[in-house]
Amino acid sequence: MLGFTYNNIHSNTYDIVAKSVDRPILPTLRSRQLIIPGKDGTYDFGDNTFENRIIQIDLKYVGTSFEELRSRARNISYWLSGNSGSKNLIFDDETDKWYSAKIYSAIGLSNLFRLGETTLQFECEPFAYAQLYQYDEDYEYDTGLEYDTGLIYPNQRTVYDWRFLAPYFNIRGDSREWCGFAWSYNPHMTSLYHYGTVKTPFAITIYGEVENPRVYQETTSAEFTISANMTAGSTLIVDSDAMIVTLNGTNYLNKMTGDFLNLEPGANGFFFYGTNPQAEVTFEFDQRFL
Repeated sequence: MLGFTYNNIHSNTYDIVAKSVDRPILPTLRSRQLIIPGKDGTYDFGDNTFENRIIQIDLKYVGTSFEELRSRARNISYWLSGNSGSKNLIFDDETDKWYSAKIYSAIGLSNLFRLGETTLQFECEPFAYAQLYQYDEDYEYDTGLEYDTGLIYPNQRTVYDWRFLAPYFNIRGDSREWCGFAWSYNPHMTSLYHYGTVKTPFAITIYGEVENPRVYQETTSAEFTISANMTAGSTLIVDSDAMIVTLNGTNYLNKMTGDFLNLEPGANGFFFYGTNPQAEVTFEFDQRFL
């Protein structure tokens, strides 16, 4: 049997465990097909996007008293309802990742009372997530390591940590962690490593002075330029997940030319171009897995 955590509460709290879990290895690919009259088959113009992932859990009560379970029924209902919005769903056999999940279907608690079993159906975002630093190893520079052996330095080493700027960069109020570097010369090259298995949107925040910043992603040859003269204290956010561009809180999407960037699985190299940069740059993202 398997335990799980949902809405920051572990199933053991209520003497409940997962008897079985239907956790699909892949979310369903969204179908976009067109039937053409007089032509066999269909025309597939899908864009490789996914439907929500459905995770079904068969629950079993492992306590000693169904009367005691019934007395906690309202607390169980409140826990599973999530109260508002999606909550993190984490399984004990994969604690490094979470699903953003919510229950929409009715919960058959009466079956749990009578039979000791019931079924939950979580509707989740298509992907599993992990924190930015989750898989980094603690390598140190200048400790006798060979630099040409293919060793990948983790994200917090290849780009510098600017956590004193945290009040500026918790822009979404969610769980995404961030790392960053000081930008004082043109161009500046840096890199990120995405341990996930699917391309992942991320946020770039530039805080400080620079004119017409341009970011080129070496891995994909994609780039964008923002027509802006940033002065001391300016904050520019380019978020490919929310698909927003703001300068000091003002919508600047019409000042952007080029593409929103996404991290590819593996190493991602970036070049930052701009006139007279004196700024700090941060990246925010979660690792994303199919």
